[in-house]
Amino acid sequence: MSASGAAARPYSDARLLWGDGHLYLLLYAADEDVRSQRDAFRLTFSWADATYAIAVSADGALHDEARDANGRVDASWRSGAHVSREIDGTLDDPRDTDEEWSLEMALPLASLGMKSEPGERVGFAIERCEAPDPGDQGCGRWDGDGRERGQLVIE
Repeated sequence: MSASGAAARPYSDARLLWGDGHLYLLLYAADEDVRSQRDAFRLTFSWADATYAIAVSADGALHDEARDANGRVDASWRSGAHVSREIDGTLDDPRDTDEEWSLEMALPLASLGMKSEPGERVGFAIERCEAPDPGDQGCGRWDGDGRERGQLVIE
């Protein structure tokens, strides 16, 4: 994953695939100190006058958020995403050196109001946040190539 063409540090990667009405994601993060409360990916989808955000932490915990065009929160929205995680290291233990963590997600496209048909487009951004020290969080974001907003196209 890169932010505006520059390589994000520490290394992160996102891979996406769709089928059977779902968006499948593999999210990878190199990390020397994996923290459940400070290390996360955030996915943002913009569709039909709404913005849907899914934050998923290194321990696999999900936080869903939806906002309408006026910025009002829809507290009832749930992504329906399923997450599995793998950590090469010890979660929340700063005494050892970790290596990496990854998440596999299955997101029902219907939860975003999509029909899962070729040609559908949705605004898309992905962010990886990492906090090596308490109170010192950095995030790398991909949301397009700098000229256009990012889009996810079902093909």
